[in-house]
Formats: sequence, structure tokens, C-alpha cells
Amino acid sequence: MGEDTVPYTLTRVAGENVGTYTINAAASNANYTITVVPATLTIAPKPVTVSANEIGKTYGDEEPELTATVTGAVEGDTINYTVSREEGENAGTYTITVAPGENPNYIVTVEGADFTIAPKPVTVSANAAGKTYGDEKPELTATVTGAVEGDTINYTVSREEGENAGTYTITVTPGENPNYTVTVEGAGFTIEPKPITVSANAASKTYGDEEPELTATVTGAVEGDTINYTVSREEGNNAGTYTITVTPGENPNYIVTVESADFTVSQKAITLTADDKTKVYGDADEALTATAEGLAEGDTLNYTLARAAGENAGEYEITITLGDNPNYIVTPDNGTYEITPRPVTVTADSKTKVAGTADEPLTATVTGTLEGETVNYLLVRAAGEEAGDYEITVTPGENLNYMVTAVNGVYTITAAEAPETTIPSYSLVIHYWTEDGPAAADFRATYPEGTSFNLSREGRLYSGSAACDRCDTG
Repeated sequence: MGEDTVPYTLTRVAGENVGTYTINAAASNANYTITVVPATLTIAPKPVTVSANEIGKTYGDEEPELTATVTGAVEGDTINYTVSREEGENAGTYTITVAPGENPNYIVTVEGADFTIAPKPVTVSANAAGKTYGDEKPELTATVTGAVEGDTINYTVSREEGENAGTYTITVTPGENPNYTVTVEGAGFTIEPKPITVSANAASKTYGDEEPELTATVTGAVEGDTINYTVSREEGNNAGTYTITVTPGENPNYIVTVESADFTVSQKAITLTADDKTKVYGDADEALTATAEGLAEGDTLNYTLARAAGENAGEYEITITLGDNPNYIVTPDNGTYEITPRPVTVTADSKTKVAGTADEPLTATVTGTLEGETVNYLLVRAAGEEAGDYEITVTPGENLNYMVTAVNGVYTITAAEAPETTIPSYSLVIHYWTEDGPAAADFRATYPEGTSFNLSREGRLYSGSAACDRCDTG
């Protein structure tokens, strides 16, 4: 019997889920009375682990699907669970939590994980900017690339100090932006030179004057700035128009446009006066000259002088004929050439005779006349025949070219021994004249020849000489 076996079969209630299932036995052996005692099969819940998978995203991106890994589950089984994360959208780390669902066949152990929201990369690029020297500063700006719409990125924009023309760096300094990793890019700030104009001021002077200071007018410069330039003019001092030129100096903050102007040297107004001249009739002409008032030192004027033709005593105009004098406006003032009469002396030659003789012709000695010329004059001696001195008077005639100095002479009558002669006498009849003619003779008298007489009748005085055609001799 010890080696007998009882054949049997075991079965259990079907089912694989967690629970208790009855195990039944079926045995048959003729040799035995078999009592079957059922047993139980317990299916215990299977331990599984649901581990949240770490995951993340970049700030602003779409939310990724949260997942978990199930470890220990029977292949083909579905483990019920939900995965969620701690709320929040800012960059940071959030807990991913697994919440088991209904899983009767399993004892679910859950494991959380981290959900990381990484800062979003953004770029803040300074915008290039600029201005013209002297203008107001423009607002500095930047362009943000990559930020979530509606977000404000904190940053400041500044530039390298300096106000002169040139290029300066614009710098972006990020502020507090916890959701972003900020990359900054600088830019250039250009201060362009300011366009200005330096215009030469027209100037002038009168020929021969001191040179005036040349100036220019600056248009467009920033108040208080000094613009470097020089002003010069085309060489030349003769009357005319010359160009005034502006030459810019070093002006790094400016683009200088220059404008020229005219410098006018105007003709100098002067007076040219012919010098009055004089000479004595018969002398050679003195050279003609003129005096220029206002003539610049070292200059000469082009002109000719001529006098009116004539050699007789008198006044002749000296005429100025101007030549080419481009630097002067010449006002001519003609002069006078005076020819004065030539001094001559007419000296009456002294004469003498014996009383009773005829007069010797009167003569004179002339000194100072030009060769071949004569002087008009008259010689007269004082009347008288008695012995004595009688003045010979020189009376100049018309002598245009001579100024006559008369020197009188003396006519001396010397007494002569009287010869025995009979002096004829005359019978003088004095008639009294009426409106109808001569009346009868009123007086009769006898006088020697040459005797002067005075007769009166009824208050009338009759004078004469006892030598006349109307006298009767007797």
C-alpha cells in the first residue's frame, strides 16, 4: 500500500484578478475513500510603481504631455493613474505628481518628478541710432527677439558718453527677467558732423587805404562753438574786384561749406591841380607842373600839361589832359600861366641949349627891351624959353609887353648975350563979341611979341599972347 498513489486533479475557480479562488480536487482510487478538502488560491495585488517622468519646457512654450513610467505591471495591463504638476508658468521647478486610479490588481506606489520651466532665451538688440552734432539726443531703443507676446523685458539702454562727432557704443543692460535668459547685443550711436556754412562777408576799401579786416558769417553752428577758418583774398591792390576765400580749419564736429565774396578796391578820388606859373615877357617858359592831392605814396599819375598859345603879357590857361589812371578818379583843376610885362626903363636924355635957339629934338635911352623891339613913349619938356631948367617928361604909351619905368630928364636953357635987335611989336585990337558978331573995337594996345596980357572990361577977363594972326602990327 505504501506505494499506492491516488490520482487526482486540482482545479480552481477561474479568475486572475486579485481575490480568493477555491481550489477543488478530484481523485479516484478504488482502494481508497477519498475525502476532498477544498483549499483557496489567493491572488494578491501586484506591487507596481508608477514613476512620473521628469519633463520640462521653455518658458512660454506649449505645455508638454505629462507621462509616467509603470514598473512591475503585467504586460498588457493598463495601470490607471493621472499625472499632474504643480501650477505655475514662470521659469522654475514644479513637482509632477502621480495620482493612482482604480487598479484592483495592483498596489501602486507612485513616485513624483520635477517639471522644469527653463528661462526662455531672448535677445535684446540695441537699435543703431544717431543724430547730427548739436541736435537733441534721440531716445535710445532696443529690439527684443524671442519674448512671449505681452511680456515686458526689463532692460536699460545707454550709450558711451560723448557729444563730438563720432561713433559711440550703445549698451543694453538687462534688468530682472526671471523667465528669460537675456542675451544682449550692442549697437553704434553715430553723431554726424553738422552741416554749416561759412560765408565770406563782402568788403571793400579805397585804393591806397589800409586793408580792412576780412570777416565771415557762420550759419548753423551750435551756440558757443568756435568754428575754425581763415579768410583771405586774392592778391592785388589796384582798383578792381577780387575774390574773398574762406578756408576751413579743423572742425571735426562740422561739415563746412564755404561761400566766397567780392572784395572791391574802389578808385581813389584825388584832385590834380596844375601849378600856376609866371614868367616875364620874353623869358623862356618854366616847365609845367601839377600837384596831386591824395596820391598814394610812390604812385605817379598819367597826364599831360599844356598852356594856351601866346607870348604876349597876359594870362593863359594851363590845361590838364588826363591819361589812363585806373586806380584814381582824377578831378583836374586847371591853372594859369601869367606872362608879366617886362620891366624897361625909359630915361629921358638931358638936353641943353642957349636961350633963343631952337630946341634940340628930345631923345631917351631905353634899357631892357628885347632885341628888335621898341617901346612907345612920349617926350615933352616943360614950356619956357628963358634961361633955366625945364623938366623933360617921359609919358609911356601903350606897351602891352613892357612895364615902363619913366625917368624924366632936364632941358637946360642957358642965357645968351642979347644981340642988338629990334623986337617986333604988335598992335592988339580986342573986340567985344556979341550974338551978331564982333562989335566995334573997344581996346587997342601995342605989346612986344610974346608978351602975355590980361585985359578986362565990364568984369570980363581977356587973356592971350601978343603973337597971333588976328593982331595988327604997327
